[in-house]
Amino acid sequence: SVEISACGNFGFVGSARGRVEKYNMQSGAHRGTFGDATTGHSGAVHGIAADRTNQVLITGSYDGTVKLWEFGSRDLRDTIDIGSAVTMMQLHRENGLLVVAADDLVLRVYDTECGGSTLVRKFTGHTNRVSDISFSSDGRWLISAAMDSTVRVWDLPQGRCIDCFGVQK
Repeated sequence: SVEISACGNFGFVGSARGRVEKYNMQSGAHRGTFGDATTGHSGAVHGIAADRTNQVLITGSYDGTVKLWEFGSRDLRDTIDIGSAVTMMQLHRENGLLVVAADDLVLRVYDTECGGSTLVRKFTGHTNRVSDISFSSDGRWLISAAMDSTVRVWDLPQGRCIDCFGVQK
């Protein structure tokens, strides 16, 4: 998994070893590692997100956890136990909402600005692996596509699915 910071100065690369490497985008210089044998993920990193102010880096892994890291010091701030392998995640940088898709087919939405790991919504409905997720630009809606050949639109304030349509493949 890869990510570029909001400022564009840093790039992040997640590995199958559960670590995330930080690089300067202009020089290519290595700027540190998020995670070690005790704090790092125990499975492959499948999602990385950087907040808009370079305060927090968020990582998700097949080990079923999401970790929040201090951007500068690379210290672990919090760990969220998802309970199922994280397959992807997406951060809306403007409002701090993080959506996590997992192997249990549940979409979980966390508020990363209010305490870091506050679960605010849980969406169920897909019957096969979620293949993509994205927020609307205003952060009101979440759209998900899955291998069950459906696309769903979720209304975050109302906490429900407002549209679902099928596709052939």
